[in-house]
Amino acid sequence: MRRAGVRLGSTSLVAATIILGTAAPAAAHGFGGRADLPVPVSFFIVGAGIAIVVSFVALAVLWPEPSLQHSLAPRPIGGRWLPGLAVVLQVVGLSGFLLVVLAGVFNSDGGPTISPVLVWVYFWLVVPFLGVIVGNWWLSISPWRSIQALATGSGSGAAPDRMFFSAVMS
Repeated sequence: MRRAGVRLGSTSLVAATIILGTAAPAAAHGFGGRADLPVPVSFFIVGAGIAIVVSFVALAVLWPEPSLQHSLAPRPIGGRWLPGLAVVLQVVGLSGFLLVVLAGVFNSDGGPTISPVLVWVYFWLVVPFLGVIVGNWWLSISPWRSIQALATGSGSGAAPDRMFFSAVMS
């Protein structure tokens, strides 16, 4: 049984490497300006407004009582097999945040930076989809929690009700 699992893992790794290694660049939206829209700007603004109103009305009608008001206390990450994973995730989250901020600060000529890719691809796509697989890992990778932990000397960040530093920074 273990041999079949190793074979499946190896096959998956080879397949993923081939797929990612031979992928061609995609024509993605969101990286250009407003002039790239295929419709007039007024249509875009009215459509976006309608989408927002419809989504909030649907949310109010279909979900009248909050059901996700449980505590967001972080669960320990790692265990016997990954003892330093929480620290690694904190470093990765803080490094990505600093990279985005520094790329914006030092890009005086307005040229392309890594910021749109990190925000639109990793933050808006990878974090939620990986959250479906591994659980709420944002609590471990959040740069705001890491900054607070560094500022207060609390190690892994305080409980959400005591996150004064993040509120001040926002």
